[in-house]
Amino acid sequence: MKVCIISVRDVPIPYELQALNLYQIKNGSLADKAAKAFRFFDSILFIGSCAIAIKTLFRHLSDKMSDPSILVSDEKFLNTVLLCGSHMAGGQRAGEKISSALKNNFVFSTATDINGLTGIDLFCRDNCMTMEKKEIQQINTELLKGKQIELSKDFSDFSLPKQYVLSETPKIRLNSYNSDSVSLYTKDFSIGVGFHKNTCAPELIREFQTSVPGWIRQRTGTIATIEKKYNTLAFHEFARICNIPFTFCCETQNLDIAIRELGLKENPVVLKNTGVGAVSEPCAFIASGKGKKIMEIKRKNCKFVVYQNKNIKPDKDPYNFEKVPEVFNEL
Repeated sequence: MKVCIISVRDVPIPYELQALNLYQIKNGSLADKAAKAFRFFDSILFIGSCAIAIKTLFRHLSDKMSDPSILVSDEKFLNTVLLCGSHMAGGQRAGEKISSALKNNFVFSTATDINGLTGIDLFCRDNCMTMEKKEIQQINTELLKGKQIELSKDFSDFSLPKQYVLSETPKIRLNSYNSDSVSLYTKDFSIGVGFHKNTCAPELIREFQTSVPGWIRQRTGTIATIEKKYNTLAFHEFARICNIPFTFCCETQNLDIAIRELGLKENPVVLKNTGVGAVSEPCAFIASGKGKKIMEIKRKNCKFVVYQNKNIKPDKDPYNFEKVPEVFNEL
């Protein structure tokens, strides 16, 4: 996930935050900074008062399942306050990381968290999963009443929080498309993407949303491409707007190895323009941990190749703060 800093006044940013790969948006008015934050970042640390943060940022909020999380810190960094996006947006864990680094007071108010419970939506996010929004409140209400949350045996390899149990007659299943049960869906698909030089983010987003099946979009956890495309704002805006939590940059040397391992025929045009004979498929192959190819979609100015990850559970920190590439200096 990418985390940015917006500051009302020009205050020095502690080294502890810089070391966490938080990127400070410096250019433009406060309103401009807010718009940029929502276009490119998964979590926002606002330095200033909660009142100004609310007035500045909340007009951009639309859906808890896709909005970035918002945290606020005072100018002396004595407190870190979680305003919204606690669970699905990663705010609770991001706030814990930031507060721990600053050694300050972390303020949060979500009912499950203050009662020492792991909400079903936080359990999802901790394990790089997703679910339908309409089911979250009902399950978390049951948790708060002291009831056990019964999961199918498919969750036997997962670390289960307090009040979560495996059951022969579960209420919750894994990757089930049976309408009679609640399902949690693993984000275990990686997509390799290649696109022409002047392809803009809205075009990438439109092609992705209209050509890639919805169930795959819902379960996409990583989007990967070559360094040349990774260092474009279009790629990162595409990832943020499509709510894909991880971005991955594939190095040329690793791509050459993957192309040989897959036995791919090199495209001379792609080779001339990028320095490698293929982009989308080897990127998906690498990002998935050498998983299984699901589909390939070619559009006019872009190409998507979908692989299912070799491991269903994430093999990396779901709350890793990604370092942004140099192109972000243009913001």
